[in-house]
Amino acid sequence: MRRIAILAEGAFEWHYGKTGICVIHYGKDLVVAINDITKAGQDVSQSLGASFGQGIPIVRGARVSVCMSSIVRKLLKRGNFSSLDELCDQNLAYMAYYNRTVAKPIKWT
Repeated sequence: MRRIAILAEGAFEWHYGKTGICVIHYGKDLVVAINDITKAGQDVSQSLGASFGQGIPIVRGARVSVCMSSIVRKLLKRGNFSSLDELCDQNLAYMAYYNRTVAKPIKWT
């Protein structure tokens, strides 16, 4: 089973977050967190007023947002993928490149 974190920055609500909400409610994979700084500190059921999503935290992950927006801008928007495997391979290659050249360790204070 895969573990999924959903990036829904500023949009985790019933109208704009439909895809993420359906993954949580109907998906077979485990959703471990929602990344949305505007609702950080709540869980999914509190945020939506729903009977599902108890215990799935909504977190503020600025570093995750930066990385994911970079993937969307530099890989997905310009990409032309012939298969899901090709998309996954290019995504993993980009993440390896990003980790080598851009990402910095977190300095805990």
